[in-house]
Amino acid sequence: MKRIIVFLTLILSVGCNEAPHESISFEDTNGSIIGGIREDAASLAARSTVYVVIGLYKNGKIVHESRCSGVLISKRAILTAAHCVDGNDGVDYDKLKTVVAFGADISVPSNITVWATSEVKIHPDYSKTGDPHDLAVLTIAKDAPAPFVPAKIFTDFRSLELGERLHVLGYGLSSINPRTKPTYLKSVFLPLAGILHNSFEVRGTAEENVCGGDSGGPVFVLRDGKPYLIGTSVAEILIDDRLPLCTQRAVITNLDYVKVKDFIGPFL
Repeated sequence: MKRIIVFLTLILSVGCNEAPHESISFEDTNGSIIGGIREDAASLAARSTVYVVIGLYKNGKIVHESRCSGVLISKRAILTAAHCVDGNDGVDYDKLKTVVAFGADISVPSNITVWATSEVKIHPDYSKTGDPHDLAVLTIAKDAPAPFVPAKIFTDFRSLELGERLHVLGYGLSSINPRTKPTYLKSVFLPLAGILHNSFEVRGTAEENVCGGDSGGPVFVLRDGKPYLIGTSVAEILIDDRLPLCTQRAVITNLDYVKVKDFIGPFL
């Protein structure tokens, strides 16, 4: 997740969950998302959520690595946050590589399938963290492995109501202090706190919230017990700058926003 400071117009980059390793590491023992539960790997929501690893290279050597979440929107396309893959980390590099990991439990490498992406496309109107165009599509060269399936995108956006609880998934930090990186997919239900024409807001707390590394992860609304994708997590809104990270509201992209629909349409 990234963080937006409201009223001060300053964006404090929390970034995706950073890890200075050349390969994916699995040494941590706690899960992702603040609070919440470990998501059932067999659930429809879990089977469309992926782990995204971004590496920046200089002269063939990795100089920076970060982690985000993503959601499968077609058999070969993954939606994530643009700020995860824009390479704007203040690092000198000459090549960016992204890989996606399919698997809810990433604590054991044999539990997951890791593929490199063949293309990264950032929304043409993306300019800064947390804006409604903070989206990117990662393309893979072949169909996602079974049992992974694309998320179903919601269509009845007018039925959304303030206060209804949305299902948010991610591989982000489960704790800021101490900083605890993920080893499995978690989810949390957060109330819808804002409906704008181009984005949504959810209200988190210190006990239950999204955090660093959840950027790009899916946000679902449930209808008849089934998950429908309405957007992706992209930023935290700082209402009170005295409170710590990952304790307040978060910005969610709106897949019904016309500029978002036009961007992802060719990939569906």
